[in-house]
Amino acid sequence: LIAARRRTPALRRGGFRVVEAKDGRQCVAFGRVLGAEAVLVVANASPVKRHCHLTVAALGWEDGRIVHDLLGHGEGVVAGDTLHWD
Repeated sequence: LIAARRRTPALRRGGFRVVEAKDGRQCVAFGRVLGAEAVLVVANASPVKRHCHLTVAALGWEDGRIVHDLLGHGEGVVAGDTLHWD
């Protein structure tokens, strides 16, 4: 996590954006935006794997955008204003 923070300026100095977790099942999400760079931070506080559906309009992400995990655990796609991640 520290390495991802060091190599991603938005995680260090970006403005805070609220991101709504539509399922509301122990998932917490927020964004950090710095210039054209936007990063989404999602934490699952549940003891089980969750499928998150997150409203990402506040990050400026458009329909069809593919989002990659900075920790290398997969990718998601934006559909409308929602990020679908499995």
